[in-house]
Amino acid sequence: MKKVLSVVISLCIVAALVLIAGNGFAAEHKYVGVAKCKACHLAEFKACEATKHTKSMASLKENEKKDAKCLACHATGYGKAAAEGAQLEGVQCEACHGPGSGYKSATIMNKVKWKENPEAQKKLAQDAGLIVTPTKEMCETCHNKKSPTFKGFDYAKDLPKVKHKK
Repeated sequence: MKKVLSVVISLCIVAALVLIAGNGFAAEHKYVGVAKCKACHLAEFKACEATKHTKSMASLKENEKKDAKCLACHATGYGKAAAEGAQLEGVQCEACHGPGSGYKSATIMNKVKWKENPEAQKKLAQDAGLIVTPTKEMCETCHNKKSPTFKGFDYAKDLPKVKHKK
């Protein structure tokens, strides 16, 4: 009887761990790269493409392109978990909206479902890691006095410059 009970308890523990992992509690969101976003959000991509953010790597000197201190701001998700093959050069969508592996699915980013119930879909996306509007603190991780090219930053004034809603 002790052996049977021990096996049952072990199976329950394994089942609980599988359920937790399956619900994403144990999974870290990964950066997927702008190509995944661009496929469905072309207008937003084109609007962002015109900003200095997407060209941030080009502003670096060759030696700076290998410097972790520079790459932390000039490459999206630098040093963090990324999907295989993700191209993360420059300041891309996920720099502001968070790593997309959790919210990029067709179940969440579904135009029909967004039209039918935008609040429910927005909640699903946010629960899966989407950041709708970056906070002042997020922006200030790069736009601060530690940057050698810092010229000041005013969140309220500067945020509209990167607005890309249709």
